Amino acid sequence: MIALVGAAGVGKTATALRWTHRTSARHALGTFFIDLHGDGTAPRVEVPEVIDTLLDALGYPVNFITGPAGREAKLRSLLAERPMVIILDNAADSAHIRLLLTALAESVVIITSRRRLTTLSVRHDVRNITLNTLPLPDSTEFLIRRIGARTAREPEAVAQLARLGDGLPLALTLIAERAANRTGTTLTTLVSQLRDPDILLHIGDDGDSTDASLSSAFSLAYQALTPANARVFRILGIHPESEISVEALSAMAATTRLDTQRALDALVSAHLAVQPGDSDRYRVHDLLHRYAAALVRNDREFAAAQRRMFSYYLHSADAARRAAFPHRQGPPLPAVEPGCVPHRFDDATEAFGWSLLERSNLLSAIFCAARENLHGYAWRLPHCLIDALKRYGLYEDCISAMSVAISSAAADGNVHAEASSLNDLGEIHLITGADDLANRYLNRALDLVRQQGIPVGEVTVMLNMARRHQYGGRLLEAVAMYRECLRLAESIGDQERRAVAAHRLGDALTDLDLHHEALPHYRLALGLRQQANDAAGTVASHTALVDLFTTLGQLDAAESHRRPAYDLLDEVRGLTAAMRLYTVTSELEHARGEDRAALRHAQDAVELAERAKHVNGRARALAALGQVLADRGNRAAARNAWRQAAELYRVKGRDRKAAKLEGQIAEIAGPDPIVPLARTGYEDTVACPSPPRPIGRRLH
Repeated sequence: MIALVGAAGVGKTATALRWTHRTSARHALGTFFIDLHGDGTAPRVEVPEVIDTLLDALGYPVNFITGPAGREAKLRSLLAERPMVIILDNAADSAHIRLLLTALAESVVIITSRRRLTTLSVRHDVRNITLNTLPLPDSTEFLIRRIGARTAREPEAVAQLARLGDGLPLALTLIAERAANRTGTTLTTLVSQLRDPDILLHIGDDGDSTDASLSSAFSLAYQALTPANARVFRILGIHPESEISVEALSAMAATTRLDTQRALDALVSAHLAVQPGDSDRYRVHDLLHRYAAALVRNDREFAAAQRRMFSYYLHSADAARRAAFPHRQGPPLPAVEPGCVPHRFDDATEAFGWSLLERSNLLSAIFCAARENLHGYAWRLPHCLIDALKRYGLYEDCISAMSVAISSAAADGNVHAEASSLNDLGEIHLITGADDLANRYLNRALDLVRQQGIPVGEVTVMLNMARRHQYGGRLLEAVAMYRECLRLAESIGDQERRAVAAHRLGDALTDLDLHHEALPHYRLALGLRQQANDAAGTVASHTALVDLFTTLGQLDAAESHRRPAYDLLDEVRGLTAAMRLYTVTSELEHARGEDRAALRHAQDAVELAERAKHVNGRARALAALGQVLADRGNRAAARNAWRQAAELYRVKGRDRKAAKLEGQIAEIAGPDPIVPLARTGYEDTVACPSPPRPIGRRLH
């Protein structure tokens, strides 16, 4: 006995029938199929009726035996003599067919059900096989075979139709049927029509049948749920993504975690949800998610559940921000919605892990809040999330989130939030090298904060504008603006921005080779950041001091700052911080003559800079790598590294650094010298040099 279980429309019956036909030669005594109507509007077929029907099919007069026990015994004896393949289609649950198992013990029995038959598995050793949806290539092939030659003219539309069907055979069949019935309609037009969930869920409702659509198929499983479980399923339709944690769903439903878990277990058993991993997260098939969204659209508790969802994500994201960046000030928050219990974090590692795990849901919540005109959530969420996104180099997500924050802050009438969002978006474009966009957003932000008289906003924007001067090679302008930022931050008592201004002033002075003038500013920044428990800032200032002391030849002093920076790196967990520290460590190791370690750190820094899409960081790492390669005699690889670094610096307008590298390239122009190996006897041969090592490859 085998149970084929799965969601509505996944092809359980078709699979059972296809297997039976393919193996019919082994079953000479035949196959018997009976629809038990476990889900549907037709009356359910119960065990006595099944027994009577089977006896009649085997040619035994049913009226010869009056009692149900006698009929069951007679059926068992007949099947022992003449075993068959029996398909019990559409069983409601284990109890529906449990009493049949003894009578059918001598036959091959295939049971299909939309519910996992746990009792049969535990008590009667019936194996449950779950049918999953089709992968995209198979879905595409299915549509091509069903629709025919038209698909060759519109391959992209076919792929989009396959994605809309999301691997569900019933959906793909209905889509193919709709295409076949509309030969004058292009497949591209069909795609645009079926993007509307209402149309997609109701294709098949063409008057020929009342239960041929996806909506009809899904409704049978939904109607079998208890009221409490049906409510949880509907609430899943409010969530913007198809995957959700138990904790978030509990907040939305305003129920205990235990009650939510029980409801989800029931949905999994009914194949209305799945648990994709070993964490407390659940996923709803995209088509079922659309069906749930259609059900909940006019639900009277829609608005309250939606607000609890936004409240959960906002307050949880803020808690993660406070755990990971305790020195950073976040946006003012509204009160937690009644019934909502946000997540709490014990440390920065847990906070970062949650932020990355929930990243897709958080971004979707931002867009959803803006669409629903809940702009207070739409601009606050990005400001709670952006530091974590920046830490991992997820700049495209930063840009998307902050673009929403700008428009939502304006719609919310919050000028301070609008200016802050403009500044943050400008900073992201500055990091990624989109200087024109950076200037546009920073100038708009500066105009707003000056119009509204927001001194902390003015310092913040000016810090980024000064960095724009620095990155563009206008170092004297950058130094002057950083000094002004330092003065303003001190005057308003803002120690965080005072530390930033001091550190960046040190960077600009270092770029001018004024290392001794930079030293007190770095030390001021380090002290302020240590007092504020700013781990990321502390690592950055230690890293800058490693660089400075290495340049001055004070290697022991450089090492005294490298060690505490590495000790804090696991806590910081940032690509940019690690990239910078690896780069200066490479330069320090090279100064000590430890070139293997220097090469390894430089190559790691290049890799991290590429992952973080950090243009200046990649240029600096390549420059450090080129220096080690050049001093090892690998001129070709050194020229390649320096050439890449110079091009990156030119793109960023840092012509001074580019020119310096181009001078170094000219100094080592020409082919690598051929150095013969030492002779060990009377040999006449001369060894060729080793080929240059490729850039970005680790040495171990």
